[in-house]
Amino acid sequence: HVASDALALGALAGSHPQGGVIVISGEDPWCESTQVPADSRFLFEHLRMAVVEPGGLQEVKDWIDLSFKLSRAGGMYIGYIVTVAQADGGGTVQCRPNQFPQVNTKDKFAIDTASLDLEKNVLLPPRTWRREIGMEERYLLTMDKARELGINRITRPAKPDVAPIGFIVTGMGGPYLEHVLAEISLSGEFPILNMGLSYPTDARLVAEFSTLCRDMIVIEERRGFL
Repeated sequence: HVASDALALGALAGSHPQGGVIVISGEDPWCESTQVPADSRFLFEHLRMAVVEPGGLQEVKDWIDLSFKLSRAGGMYIGYIVTVAQADGGGTVQCRPNQFPQVNTKDKFAIDTASLDLEKNVLLPPRTWRREIGMEERYLLTMDKARELGINRITRPAKPDVAPIGFIVTGMGGPYLEHVLAEISLSGEFPILNMGLSYPTDARLVAEFSTLCRDMIVIEERRGFL
């Protein structure tokens, strides 16, 4: 909350197309270690930041890389949600070789202040409202990229028939659902829409998903955000 003023300005100005911005937020939605439930998703929406909610630990690791790509696509700041269950848990993940950035502490880059785009980076009226006009286009670019990267994805059941129910999941809701369905021997029986990018909401993808089932059940951490 202390940083929200700077985040509001930064998010409106947008991230660099060759860089990207991720803000990792540690959440306690079930008050396991705090008196007040921590849920920054609503704050990120207010600040015009995209919200990414990884589920399993492989996603927690892999989606850092994907979120930078997501940030570059639409110039959005990414609010990256990590909850108590993920932070206090553990597991096995697949690793790949490090990808070192071209600009780093050993290969530094000097900013030429004379070349800064004042229209984009110095947000004073009337520049502010001109940046606001372009937010819808940035949202669309971000949602399209989330589909391309598999952050938002539909898992179709083995049977092509319209299912009685389908599940829409965010964050830890995905692993929880997979576990429950496996326990009752119903894995692969229902369509599942994983909305890893819960804001902005890809309504077109939800509409596409709705053709696969008669009713939709949304599973997310405690509060209804999606």
